[in-house]
Amino acid sequence: MKIDSLIPGWASIIKINCLVKIVEFYVINNDGPISILEIGTFLGRSLVNISSNVREKDKITSVDDDRSSFSSSLFKDQLTSTNSPDSTIDGDLIKWKKLLNMKIFDARKAVIKEFLADEEQFTYHGRGSSNFFKKNSEKFDIIYVDGDHFMPTVKNDLKNSYRNLNPGGIR
Repeated sequence: MKIDSLIPGWASIIKINCLVKIVEFYVINNDGPISILEIGTFLGRSLVNISSNVREKDKITSVDDDRSSFSSSLFKDQLTSTNSPDSTIDGDLIKWKKLLNMKIFDARKAVIKEFLADEEQFTYHGRGSSNFFKKNSEKFDIIYVDGDHFMPTVKNDLKNSYRNLNPGGIR
């Protein structure tokens, strides 16, 4: 199990650790390729950690909003705070200062480009989960829902996730 805790983002190291253990368990117990869906990419912290723990034959799809108008001020406090509950990013702060003046979409692209070597293994879909599910015909083995945190959207994401989950899959 590999974990990179230096990538900025909201997910705590405990949450990332649990997610990676779920992915690792599923990979170990399935010989065939697995398909993972992440709803809510933000900067890519969980995405990079998921991708570090899958095989080349596995596929990761990530869904988020790609509106470039989102400002980096959403995570500026986290990157500059020394009192962050997840202080693991503090050691690599200089590396991430470049993200502070970027829009969310551009910062996400920078993180993904730096950490995801195999772009064929990863597919990113913008414009949010509702639009993704309208067009999606794939089923997934693992679905990680961490997108919009407003109840109507969460409810919709969970309902759509269930419909798009393979038998025996994890949501």
